[in-house]
Amino acid sequence: MRFVRRFATIGVLVTLIDIGIVVALRAATSWPRGVIDALAIVVAALASYWL
Repeated sequence: MRFVRRFATIGVLVTLIDIGIVVALRAATSWPRGVIDALAIVVAALASYWL
């Protein structure tokens, strides 16, 4: 049960990081959507690995 709780918590945190980066960069820059999505995915994957 502990593993499932940790897995779910990290999944939620990484998703929030991903969405937060996309929203912030869409509001602050005029970069193409694909670049923003790719950057957000890379950062979220690194955060997931680190956590």
